[in-house]
Amino acid sequence: MTERPPHDLAQRMGILALNLQNEDDRDGTLRAIVQAALDLVAGADWAGISLIHVRHCRRLDPRLVAELDQLQSDLAKARA
Repeated sequence: MTERPPHDLAQRMGILALNLQNEDDRDGTLRAIVQAALDLVAGADWAGISLIHVRHCRRLDPRLVAELDQLQSDLAKARA
């Protein structure tokens, strides 16, 4: 696998930033960010976003993220 030069990544991130401005709502923006992560990160098969509601949680507990990731993985296996 060949690595892309850093300027290529910067150009692709710039294009992504412009494209995100065309999204009409939060869900569309989040979907576009996740898709971009899959496109930009070599070898990535999965991507996701954790939303933190500051009113309810001042900091994210990494154990919670790990538990949610495991649940998602278990559900995907169960559906297969």
